[in-house]
Amino acid sequence: MMKEEGNREIALLLDWENIRFGLQQQNLAPNISAIMEEAQALGRVVVARAYADFQNHIMFNDPRRLYAAGIEPVYVPGRVYQNDRDGIVSSVRKNSVDVKLTADCVEFCFRYPNIDTYMLVSGDGDFIHLVKTLRPYGKFVAIVALSWTASPRLTESADWVKFYDLDVEPSVQRNMTASLPDSPDTPEEPVSDELREVYESIKDITNDRKSPIVLAALKPLLTHRIRDFDENRFGYTKFKPLVMDAYDRGYVKVVTEGLVDWVMSTGADFDSIEDDSEAIEYDGPQPAFRNDLGYQGDDDPASGAITKDTIRFCDSLEQRSRYITFRYLTQNLSQQPWMQLDFDYLVRAMNKAIEDGLFTRETYEDFDEYSGYIRKLPTLKLNRDHPDVKEALDTVTADWSGRP
Repeated sequence: MMKEEGNREIALLLDWENIRFGLQQQNLAPNISAIMEEAQALGRVVVARAYADFQNHIMFNDPRRLYAAGIEPVYVPGRVYQNDRDGIVSSVRKNSVDVKLTADCVEFCFRYPNIDTYMLVSGDGDFIHLVKTLRPYGKFVAIVALSWTASPRLTESADWVKFYDLDVEPSVQRNMTASLPDSPDTPEEPVSDELREVYESIKDITNDRKSPIVLAALKPLLTHRIRDFDENRFGYTKFKPLVMDAYDRGYVKVVTEGLVDWVMSTGADFDSIEDDSEAIEYDGPQPAFRNDLGYQGDDDPASGAITKDTIRFCDSLEQRSRYITFRYLTQNLSQQPWMQLDFDYLVRAMNKAIEDGLFTRETYEDFDEYSGYIRKLPTLKLNRDHPDVKEALDTVTADWSGRP
């Protein structure tokens, strides 16, 4: 017999790349706290995982943020293929997130039969096969997806569907639309003594804590003080709107930082959020810096980090492409197996190389067939008169193929 909403045992599984890159198209980032709260509204979350290639520079810092919200990051390596169309070389990323996520779901069906609900955060139509696989096991399948990327086949096959930008975090939709004139100020509506007690309890909890609290962790702390607390009694369908009302009335501060909502006292320092996450910072091997061009540089590790191998790769890329932008070059370099710099250092090193004259800045004009306009793109070109570039290219072997 299917459990009622609010009493389910839930596996929350995020196709992190799908939601991350989908929102990035609108220059937005996902709010992990909002996703977790949506899952908790259905019942008890017993498994929470996010799948992605976390070595990608866009998601490099996401694992610690996911951990802070109670979600386990699962690393799924991606592969990069070179695609050459009409002389334009581009990189195509492929990975096995859908395969790994699906395999875990099937395993959970046998290992954790108590899980009756699977919430998939993705709009990828390939997951329709997973939905059809889970249904014969009597599982309830919920989907959270972006409205502009969701596959109609996937949403039609699920038992429960919500759109991230319309239902889970509607502020995203407001940020995407044109801003309207501010409405005139309206007086605050009076609140009941019982609701005021809730606001005061939230305030007391944040005052007792020296550091900010993840919003998802605030509700259990509140129920320790008010045993019968239920936001539905006050007309709220979720806990976050209640906390936001407490924020609007000056009881607490609410800040979204690192993809997570944090609640703190009104006198708390925002910078203390960073201190709270130091324990889960990446402490693996640091990137090595090679300097085979003899740069003396300064204290900046990015100074002199561009090697002969890097210059040769840039030369190879230049010969295979009509033009090279800074972003295209750094992304291609970061994906090379011999590159020993992480993306942030690579960007700094490239900027330093441009400053030192190894590259020249140019402009490429390209006709956009969709808009009918000429686009002017800022591009880079190797400065072949620079002595270090000359030295690197003069020593290149005849069979150079873009790899050292």
